[in-house]
Amino acid sequence: MLRRLLSLSTDRDVAVRLYAEAVAAARRPSLYETAGVPDTVDGRYDLLVAHLHLLLRRLRDGDGRAKRVSQALMDLFVSDMDANLREMGIGDLAVGKRVHDTLGGLFGRAKAYDAALDADDPSALAAAVDRNVFGSVAAGGPGAGLVAAHLLDVARALAAMPMDALLAPAFTYPAPAGS
Repeated sequence: MLRRLLSLSTDRDVAVRLYAEAVAAARRPSLYETAGVPDTVDGRYDLLVAHLHLLLRRLRDGDGRAKRVSQALMDLFVSDMDANLREMGIGDLAVGKRVHDTLGGLFGRAKAYDAALDADDPSALAAAVDRNVFGSVAAGGPGAGLVAAHLLDVARALAAMPMDALLAPAFTYPAPAGS
């Protein structure tokens, strides 16, 4: 029993570190300055979702520990979204619905990204990025291709990485090209 409790604590610690890495990767200045991702709440959310999804996608191929870390990552995402919404002044009664909407956004984007990644189709990934990250703000510009190329690099790096290395303290996301 004690061993299980200790492993859960360790799994949560790993998830906290991985979540912090996803947030840091989503906040890389080059994605906003070079690729032109809107530096807005929505732009930052979309990049976080993209980076977090790539990590969750890789973890689903793992064993029980990877699955526990994956669940802890989702719990952290929900908690973070809840805290951010409250910080933005969303009232208690609306927070639950808005968190539900953010989860729907994660799952919808994940489905579009997975379809493109599974088909190894960079243009489909760029189209999904264009719709989800750029929306009506800068749709059709070169930024979607730059972000899609970065996400494809991250997905390939994660796929090639042994699970132990992914869960190790030294893990960091690959930097965008030209960073």
